[in-house]
Amino acid sequence: MKNRHNKKRNTKFLYDVLIQELTKSIVKKDADRKDISLNLLKKYFHKNSCLKRELGLYEELLEAHGVTEKIAGRILQEAKRMYHNFDRGEVFDAQDELIQDINQDLSKATYNNFVPSYKSMATIYQIFNAKMKVTNRIMLEEQMIQDMTSKESEKKTLEPPSNLVFHTFVKNFNEKYGHSLFEEQKQLIALRVSQMDSDSLQIKIFLDKEINRLRSEIQSSLVLNESIKKNNALTEKIQAVETVLDGFKEKPLDDTLIEKVLKIQQLVREIKREQQNDS
Repeated sequence: MKNRHNKKRNTKFLYDVLIQELTKSIVKKDADRKDISLNLLKKYFHKNSCLKRELGLYEELLEAHGVTEKIAGRILQEAKRMYHNFDRGEVFDAQDELIQDINQDLSKATYNNFVPSYKSMATIYQIFNAKMKVTNRIMLEEQMIQDMTSKESEKKTLEPPSNLVFHTFVKNFNEKYGHSLFEEQKQLIALRVSQMDSDSLQIKIFLDKEINRLRSEIQSSLVLNESIKKNNALTEKIQAVETVLDGFKEKPLDDTLIEKVLKIQQLVREIKREQQNDS
């Protein structure tokens, strides 16, 4: 079933390579490349752009998990219908401009960035665009439906998009705060690195649950633990953190917020150690 996947005409691929370029520039503290990547994302993927609308179709298909086969089939057919209703000339011209800007302002090496779910996004591209035999198209669509009906936990585990980027984040944090990351901190950083787009639903869901967990842990420690009650410095820190947690939902999802959550995760670990010493 050979059919060429033109990745430079895959809107999801173009978006993801820019996200990865933005991530790398943040890790390397390259302000110029960070600004270029961010400006390209804003220019071509703002909410009213044709590429943003097309990107939405890719992401709906990629993020659909655990649905019935009937629902998966309906989602796929509706996505195909919407795709072919787009002004293909407008999309093609926008891709042309974006490709030219990437080549000139970043480099052609940008397309070599690792992107998650590459195989799945290539399958979607082929379903949308490929001129192929009916049998081959049906086989691709069947594979897509199988992916959509499987549970996300069965389909993939949480992995950072690039081991180099992920471990650089971890190394920088370890050097700054003088300790190895805990599992919940690694999870948060992995999500942040893989989903630099602030509209990402997965990291928002994770943060909402994690902030609620941290708040619960902190509140219970103040009520139940005698040694913490006697530790005035730690008690004041905990009370200040409660105020910070209450205001998180109004804060933008950026690196400053992520760093604050990482620090609070560390504080909760300190509280648990204090409880263990007291027991």
